[in-house]
Amino acid sequence: MVFKHKDVVRIALIHNGSVYLQDLNKLLNKIFEKDRVVMLSPWDKIDGYDAYVFSGRSSRTQTKLKDIFRLIEQIIDKPSLYICFGAEAFNMYLGGTLKVHESLLKGEITIEFKGSSYFADGAYNFYVSRHLNIGRLNKYSKPVAFSKFGIEAFEYRNSFALMFHPEKSNSQGELLVKSFFEKSLKT
Repeated sequence: MVFKHKDVVRIALIHNGSVYLQDLNKLLNKIFEKDRVVMLSPWDKIDGYDAYVFSGRSSRTQTKLKDIFRLIEQIIDKPSLYICFGAEAFNMYLGGTLKVHESLLKGEITIEFKGSSYFADGAYNFYVSRHLNIGRLNKYSKPVAFSKFGIEAFEYRNSFALMFHPEKSNSQGELLVKSFFEKSLKT
């Protein structure tokens, strides 16, 4: 299932030490033609790409929020997919809050999509691995997916923020990522 676009599209995968980084890179390279995905660290020069994917992070990685917010400022007008920690940071950047979950959430959960610009309505199983949930969604975003733990996805302009890991969620994760890029890049 290769993504087709009328122009050459370059995607920047910004990694933060996610334990699922190789899974995410493999998924993106499956969706896009060869050599379209470039992996960058948060300190690399990140301009000049058509779209961005902001990965989760390892609990051992201590990237400072001010550095993350600086990155978000640079890419906020481009199609961007924020995953797990990326979604948490994006929500905080826009003025939202997080809350700590009593224990580690790890494994598949059912997530209900409703009203998303990027993914079909319905209930899907997606993989989560986190200690945090959205406490209060920022006032600028539209919540579009929910679980028993709260908001699981939100949209802001042409950005899609996911509190779960599509790269660990088999075919529905691949469909979600492909759908986002097809719609946000207007193929």
